Amino acid sequence: MDRLIGGRSLRDLRDVFDDDQVSEMRDAIAAADQADRDEVREVAERFE
Repeated sequence: MDRLIGGRSLRDLRDVFDDDQVSEMRDAIAAADQADRDEVREVAERFE
């Protein structure tokens, strides 16, 4: 599949990382997402 923005796809990295590394990255992404949601909620509460 050709990418619209050019460059490599994340699928190209599937053989680069082992399962533990993928799990750590997913955990880090989930933690960052939660931190972002918490920050948005805190900012929204200031304007209530």
